[in-house]
Amino acid sequence: AALGDALGSGGPPLPRRPLPQPPASKGPAASAVRLGGGVAPLKGGRLGTFADVATLTTRHGTVVPSQIIDGCLSTLGPTAVRSKPIFVKPSLVQAECWGWLLSPNPPDLVAISPTGSGKTLAFLLPLIADLTTAPLPTMTSGQGAVTLSAMPSALVPAAPAIEASAPSEAEVKAAADAAMREAATAAFKRAVASGVTQEEAKAIARSEGQAAWKATKKSFKVANKTNTEGARGQAAASSAEGSAPATTVCSAAFATGDSAASPRGLILAPTRELCLQTAEVARRVA
Repeated sequence: AALGDALGSGGPPLPRRPLPQPPASKGPAASAVRLGGGVAPLKGGRLGTFADVATLTTRHGTVVPSQIIDGCLSTLGPTAVRSKPIFVKPSLVQAECWGWLLSPNPPDLVAISPTGSGKTLAFLLPLIADLTTAPLPTMTSGQGAVTLSAMPSALVPAAPAIEASAPSEAEVKAAADAAMREAATAAFKRAVASGVTQEEAKAIARSEGQAAWKATKKSFKVANKTNTEGARGQAAASSAEGSAPATTVCSAAFATGDSAASPRGLILAPTRELCLQTAEVARRVA
């Protein structure tokens, strides 16, 4: 409300829409909200996806699936309503924002948009890129260079696709090798600047490069184990319910050379490949 007042202080008051109210509690059937609006209890049967029941028209007159649930989300159980939209093109928010947010001098802005409208994908990549361009803190010998790695953090495909969705050994090795090179290069430059000999600088670079390599390999190993176990459980539950969700959520983690990955950002992507591409863009910008 305070933000709305501030935004509306320079013009006419902003419209205030009443929040949707949850349905009356009358048992499990009343604990879900009908997709597409309304609070009438559902009477059984399978629920449709967003694309089946809700659409919106863009300012250009194009009808697209709506990524908004109109209802009280706090009343929904974990299996009562599940969204399974297939990401085939950007949402309205993403399509409108990505171009100028990734421009060299994007404008300052405040964005207010409902849950599910694509804010994370539209705004988080530029945010990560901006944060990683900031000067790194001064590091002493023994601390690894800061690197960016990407890994799946939540994987919910159909059961046969679980193993295929994990990063291959070649991909993990390539990521670890890249982290080692970057860490070693940065460590060597810092060591030379501090006044040590070339041999000492090489030793420091070698040590920090190896630490970064091990940390990257470990972060992928931990993430893959978590993904596989979680995906199998969720896929089994989905199979029992007669559904097979296919959504991938990827995380971008900043890992130091002497410790495991510490998550500091999240990339929501439809596929592992897009997640890796997104993280690579952020890494190159950094």
